[in-house]
Amino acid sequence: MEKKNVNKKSDELARLLEGLKQAGLEHGSRNKSVAKKSGYSEHTVLKVLSGNATLTPRFVQAVCSAFGVSKTWVETGTPVFPTRRDPRAGDDSPIEKTAPLDAPTQEIVNDMKRLTESNRWVFVGKVKPILQAMIEEQGENKASG
Repeated sequence: MEKKNVNKKSDELARLLEGLKQAGLEHGSRNKSVAKKSGYSEHTVLKVLSGNATLTPRFVQAVCSAFGVSKTWVETGTPVFPTRRDPRAGDDSPIEKTAPLDAPTQEIVNDMKRLTESNRWVFVGKVKPILQAMIEEQGENKASG
């Protein structure tokens, strides 16, 4: 049982490190940036991100909030898609909707993983307006339907 928990934590750490990488943090300057934005000491950040200290929910929350990484994705590996902002939340928190990916979408995600980081950002920049238009169209269709 204990081994399963360790594997879960190591998967969680790997996703957190990937999220930081996608947020543009290079390994050399990462610890200092994470410490500054999350409120943890550089020493603590170094120990946690190197796997030599426990990855706590509080640490994950602080780092994810500071760098715009999905906490749900880091903790579970489940893709999270922000759909809209809830004005009642009072803090611009996104309402997150989790959903399993269909086969064509999963294929696109797998293709994106094979791209270099800079090419990934170019791809996202080109696809984002298309996806936003599709989401808006779906909203209009639901409202009129």
